[in-house]
Amino acid sequence: MVTGTIFPGSEGARALTHGPVHVAMLNSELPVSVGSAQYVWLNATLSALDRTSVPWSVVAFHRPLYYVSAGGAGGFRDAHFAPLEPLLVAHGVDAVLVGHVHNALVTCPVNDGVCTPGAPVHVCIGNAGQGLTPVQAAVPDWVRFQKSAFGFSTLVANATDMSIKLFADDGGAEWEEVTFHK
Repeated sequence: MVTGTIFPGSEGARALTHGPVHVAMLNSELPVSVGSAQYVWLNATLSALDRTSVPWSVVAFHRPLYYVSAGGAGGFRDAHFAPLEPLLVAHGVDAVLVGHVHNALVTCPVNDGVCTPGAPVHVCIGNAGQGLTPVQAAVPDWVRFQKSAFGFSTLVANATDMSIKLFADDGGAEWEEVTFHK
């Protein structure tokens, strides 16, 4: 089923606000280059966000900007999504949630492959099904946590705190927690 069938008249980009969290969702199969429809839409959506009433900003899409797999020494940064990074940083996006790669990953706040305060934390939550993608032994500097095991994740937020937790599928032991404070 194509995106146009699900969301007639759209490129598949959507936004929603749930309590204190604003989520902007992109279609990672379409262009995100500077000037593309999704880039322009995301810039307008994030520019219009009132961070006083909605303090948390999350951007989600399927294919990751940052990821790890067994074949990559030093991890990967997908150049296709690189044009989004300055936009994410400029608008103070807190977290980027992705899937596609079937493992769990949490980065430091990262921009252009470098841990940078104020940049978004990237969280790959692709380990809920399908098969698993092995993680690599050589851990890039921007990786805070990586695991190749089935699991699930939660996001909980209020006006001053947001946390993203990653759990084991077999019993729910907590692996990692990312916390944000205003």
